[in-house]
Amino acid sequence: MKNLYICGDSFGYSDPEYGACWVDILIKKLSNWQVTNLSRVCASNLQISTQVDHAIKQKPDYIIYLMTTSTREDIPHTVASLKDMSQRYTNIADPSTDTDLTSYSIFSLDNTTILSDSQLKLLTEYHKNFFDLDVSIYKSKLICEATLQHLVDSNIPFVFDQGGFENTNFTGASSTAYFENYIAHKSAFNLWDYYTTKKHRPYYHIQDTDVHERVADYYYNLIS
Repeated sequence: MKNLYICGDSFGYSDPEYGACWVDILIKKLSNWQVTNLSRVCASNLQISTQVDHAIKQKPDYIIYLMTTSTREDIPHTVASLKDMSQRYTNIADPSTDTDLTSYSIFSLDNTTILSDSQLKLLTEYHKNFFDLDVSIYKSKLICEATLQHLVDSNIPFVFDQGGFENTNFTGASSTAYFENYIAHKSAFNLWDYYTTKKHRPYYHIQDTDVHERVADYYYNLIS
């Protein structure tokens, strides 16, 4: 049986209570594949890079890599752990007591996180005084480029979705070209272009079922 790994943020995270997303549909289509979905709600590009590192170590037959926005950071939220980095991140949609890292959005320092009121207060004050968007974008670009090169060097077939990284529809950012050296691996779909709700649920944010069907069909045909 062949293996597929999906790495990304909430745009790849299932939320059955709200209906099937493209990942659920793709899994059904790939009935002869073992699909492992590592996507996590509010994952940063750093967290996603650890997902990709973990996926590559498993030597799967294919990897789908979703990028995210640069306005997400990573902090320990409890006592430090000695686990492998990819295993340290808490799934905020299904928290565990044995993980110690969390990603968060600087625009969602609220009850959608797993952070305490005192932690949220500290982070709000910190970002109000010290956050620099240009620095954050540059840092994320380097992380994403390193992740793409790691995928190329692995010789594992893959596709990437630039997602929320400098998505002009979402951030109003300039149309600067990114990741041109990896254009052959770029997905025809950018899931963030179909963002329909800023609500926390459904986790995957896209409420148009036709979009989920089309995305699943695209990846199915690409992979199979």
